[in-house]
Amino acid sequence: MPQYVFGGRPISLGPMTADVRRLAEFARDAARRTVEWMRTRRPAKTVATRYYDLVRGAGFGDCLVYGPRHGLGVMEVERPWVETTSEYELAPNMTFQIDTFLARA
Repeated sequence: MPQYVFGGRPISLGPMTADVRRLAEFARDAARRTVEWMRTRRPAKTVATRYYDLVRGAGFGDCLVYGPRHGLGVMEVERPWVETTSEYELAPNMTFQIDTFLARA
């Protein structure tokens, strides 16, 4: 059964193993880092590239599920997505959900 860790607010029903605690703490820190990288006129793909580099560099590349941010509006997950293929710049008044989702099988 996979163990899911959400970077925004990780919880555990019972004691965490050392491996899961390390992943949860990393996910929390990665979420904070990507917030720092979100700046007006910055290409969205730059934020995603930095996120993927950070995750892989920490040895958690096998835990990646999807990119670090997505739009928020009528539905929980909607455009615009912050991915390495994103061809737009971040602009004032854009709203994104912090979605640092890493999973360990």
